[in-house]
Amino acid sequence: MSKNNQNRELKASAVAVAAEPEWCEARPSVIPEPTFWPMILALGSTVGLWGILTSWIFVVAGLLLSLLSVYRWIMELRQ
Repeated sequence: MSKNNQNRELKASAVAVAAEPEWCEARPSVIPEPTFWPMILALGSTVGLWGILTSWIFVVAGLLLSLLSVYRWIMELRQ
């Protein structure tokens, strides 16, 4: 296929996509603000798994930290 034919096909497909109104609107329309709770969740998971190898105190601390971060992350997204 020649380069001109490829360009024509690309332009035609771009016009076909642009004609659809639902393709033009970005979803979700409201993007949540950045948060640090996923990082805290990763830290809590790491501490909890490290506690399996070392001490049950770290397991409990990691579990509590993970639960707290999931709760706070959900509450922040619900606002």
